This record gives sequence, C-alpha cells and structure tokens, in this order.
Amino acid sequence: MEKNPKSEEFLECKLTPPELMEKGRLLSQENQKSSRLEDEKKSVMSNFKAKIDACDAEIGVLSQAISTGIEMRNVKCETRYNAPESGMKTLFRLDVNESAKISNMSANELQDLFINGLGDMETEFVFKDMQAFSIVNRDDLKENEKGWDSAGDVSEAKDLITFKRKKDSEYRVIRGEWDGVTKYQLQIKNGEKAK
Repeated sequence: MEKNPKSEEFLECKLTPPELMEKGRLLSQENQKSSRLEDEKKSVMSNFKAKIDACDAEIGVLSQAISTGIEMRNVKCETRYNAPESGMKTLFRLDVNESAKISNMSANELQDLFINGLGDMETEFVFKDMQAFSIVNRDDLKENEKGWDSAGDVSEAKDLITFKRKKDSEYRVIRGEWDGVTKYQLQIKNGEKAK
C-alpha cells in the first residue's frame, strides 16, 4: 500500500476572477442556446399541431361522408330557363342527367331579351314573351324574295322587344350589317303589318 495515495475528488473550489468571467460568458451562450431551442420547439409543435388539425378535419369530412353516404363536390350543371314550365328555371346536373333544383326565374331573367341564351342568336331570336323566331342572315336572302314585309325599322337587337306582334302571325328576324354595325329587322309574313 502506498503511503500517500493520490486521487481526484469532487470538492468545492473558489473561482478566480478570470474563471468567473469565463463562467459568465458560458452562461450567456447557454441562455441563448436554450431560447433558440424553445423557439424551435414551439415552431415544431405548431407545425405538428397544424398537421394534426388537418388530419382531424379530413377525418371529420370522411366520417360525415361515410355516415350520410353523401359528400359535396363541384358538379358541372346548366340552367334551363322556362323549364319545367314558363317562368321557372331548372338547375340541371350534367353528371347524372337530372335536375338539382327548380326555382322561379328572377325579374331580370324574365326581362332578358334572349332569355339568357334560350335563343342562341345564330338560328333563333327569343323575345321576352318566349316567342322564338328564326334568324336569317341578310346575305342569305334571295333577291326579290316575296311574302315578307318589314314590321319595323332596322333596329339593334335590344330594340326588337318593343314591337307588338300579332298572334298567329309568322315572323322572322333579319340580321345584317348596316353601316358596319350588326343590326336586326323584324319581318312579318304575307304583309300583315305589326300594330
């Protein structure tokens, strides 16, 4: 056995001024590191919370779909005016070929000269009262065509609505270029003048 064996023990030591300064520098570094880690933790936790919330929302949507057998989707539709009857409109689903909703046409839709596309303006002109008349291009008219008289002056399409038409009379609309502007003229068959 050694007379004075050497060892290392964990004992109190008085710090010198340079050691105190070094400890202060290290303390400052650790404080900054701790703050950065806390910020990272908050960011990661927030990120995970957002991911968890998104999963929970999708779980809710899927659960509702399974429970009811129904889900909301964007579906291609078309609006059919004056269907199923005059003054009504039908929202028609194109995916399953059936109506989705039937409602009254609005005042603006009822007043619309072309009943919102019911008359395609290529072959048919549809008036507010839903009377449809064929459209003939001025250039397609035969020279000296008989049996048709003007029921009014050449007008813009919107002005045709003002003509009063006789029931049981046959009309047509002539479309053509007058002075570089597309205009329309209402004609009546067999010389029956509109009143």
